Amino acid sequence: MNSSLQKLVVCIAVLASLSGCAQFQEHQSRRWTKKLAENAFKEDPCAQKGGPTARDFERGWRQAYYDVARGSDGQPPVLPPQSYWAIKYQNADGAQRIAAWYEGYLLGASAAHRDGVGLYNVIPTSPLADCCGNGCSNCSSCATFSQPVLPAQAMPVEETTPTIAEPVAPIIDYASPPLSDARATIQSLPPVEPEPIQVAETRPIRPTSALGPRYDSQLQQVGFEQPIRP
Repeated sequence: MNSSLQKLVVCIAVLASLSGCAQFQEHQSRRWTKKLAENAFKEDPCAQKGGPTARDFERGWRQAYYDVARGSDGQPPVLPPQSYWAIKYQNADGAQRIAAWYEGYLLGASAAHRDGVGLYNVIPTSPLADCCGNGCSNCSSCATFSQPVLPAQAMPVEETTPTIAEPVAPIIDYASPPLSDARATIQSLPPVEPEPIQVAETRPIRPTSALGPRYDSQLQQVGFEQPIRP
């Protein structure tokens, strides 16, 4: 046998051992869980029930305890186990036995939750990793660990209606500008030329004289050609 063939045989043997180990662990886990449910049923005084349906009640109780320990939420299945599908259960006596199985299942699930066996399937993580894993906090401050605050336990925040702010009028400075600025503004204005006033031409009014010819010569000297008589 050459070296390559030996390596292949070793690899196959290792893989086979790993697969067999996983199957063995699964078998041991199922066996241990069934034993756990059996012991819990014997120790629970509320689980003891007599009568013709006591065996069916025990089956339902132990099955629920087993399911919760394996990670189930404890809700009963829609259909009973396949063994109850036989023709001999299709009568009044069979209906009572199936009802007893469901009754035991509900009580067994309640007992499993009370004992906390469902937590055995959860692999706990280091709280130190959760505290210091982000690299933002000093690990020395994580000596005391506290339970995380769930969203339902967080501090309630009061909801407030947003208010619309009223518009604010702009502030206008009515103070007079400096005198130098006013002079510069006046000097920058173009000059204003006055428009000429149009005066209508009129003829001179000739005054009337009632004093007689004595003053005619004086009126002519003023600028009138002929005296006006009344």
